[in-house]
Amino acid sequence: MAQQILPPSESWSRIDAWLATHAASDFALLNPPATRDDIEQAERLLGIPVLVILLSLSSAMTG
Repeated sequence: MAQQILPPSESWSRIDAWLATHAASDFALLNPPATRDDIEQAERLLGIPVLVILLSLSSAMTG
């Protein structure tokens, strides 16, 4: 049987659902998703687009 690779958003939704069911107190500690304003503020503070950071991290983690 081939392994199904889920989109990141669906994977996180499944993780959230599992936590809510099996570790509700930990799930309650999670912050809500960042808003567009949050992301723009981070970009201003960092001086670079967030996408550049994610691409750098991705290339560092995947070799």
